[in-house]
Amino acid sequence: MNRYLTAVGIIVLVFAMTLAGEPKAEEVFPSFNSHDVVHGANLTWRDYVDWWNKTEKTPFRGDVELAPNLWADAIARLKPAYVYTHGVNIVIVRSCLDGNEEGFYVALGISSGPGPNDEQFTRMVIAPQAGGTVFTFRRRGHFEGPKTAESTEASLGRVSEASGAEREAAARRRIAARSALETATNGHHFGIFMPREDVLSFTPDVEERARAYIKSRPEDIPLAKYPLISDRDIESYDWTTHTLTVDRSAIRRIRTPWVWGTPFVVVADGQPVYVGAFYTAASSQSCPVPVVVADGVLNRTNTLVIERAYPAATPDWLANDPRSDKRVKNALQALGRLKE
Repeated sequence: MNRYLTAVGIIVLVFAMTLAGEPKAEEVFPSFNSHDVVHGANLTWRDYVDWWNKTEKTPFRGDVELAPNLWADAIARLKPAYVYTHGVNIVIVRSCLDGNEEGFYVALGISSGPGPNDEQFTRMVIAPQAGGTVFTFRRRGHFEGPKTAESTEASLGRVSEASGAEREAAARRRIAARSALETATNGHHFGIFMPREDVLSFTPDVEERARAYIKSRPEDIPLAKYPLISDRDIESYDWTTHTLTVDRSAIRRIRTPWVWGTPFVVVADGQPVYVGAFYTAASSQSCPVPVVVADGVLNRTNTLVIERAYPAATPDWLANDPRSDKRVKNALQALGRLKE
């Protein structure tokens, strides 16, 4: 009971400071670091998506209570009563008295809007960050929905008290292990490969690496041993629209991209042909290389459209279209997957 009363005092004070024009939660909550909380919320969301793809294999839900073993360290340090998703956002409930919630709300940078029953929420901005915005919130009502299983820790291979460096190293090992399991050989005529180095974590060094790769030549990017999407996944490739029809399992391997894009390399008969990027429609940043707008598992189709650029191609870019490279066309023709 004392913990809940203390939490209420913290949230009320943060609300009061926000109204007074001093929106820094760190001043009243020493263990609160807005950058760490946003980073932790992104890690929590990423692990939730991983768990859902591996265990549920059903249309994705954005209203699920997350078991504690999915909480990133920065979230767990806030000692939540419980944590749940609200659309593509993370709600950290510090107290729930008389059926009404108070706590912190992190609107992720990849989110395109709020979740269900949003009219019940009152939010006040306390800390905008590159990867999302932290709010204090009050909700007239409380969460009612399913909860992830406690077995998520084993399925994700996660150590709850690991340091940030250990977590990132574990994430890289999981990515490498998953790639090794997805295909038995490396003899593909066509493939979409991810870089060997991490381009998925939400950290400044990864953002810098991803931006650099998007500007690089394909042959200069060290690639993963196995493709993210291989010729074995492709049912057809429409050359006019550059639309791939793939097995649904291939769609589930694609991670929700950050606003700066997640780079990939298209490879044909062992030759890196061009650099592209998975992109989110929530991004306001343009991208000159071919893009696949794939907002994670929210895009529940079995087609991927490789656009010339994002948000739209200029005449100069259209005149120099790497998607039309003959090496790609020849490889697809040899596989019998090409539609013209």
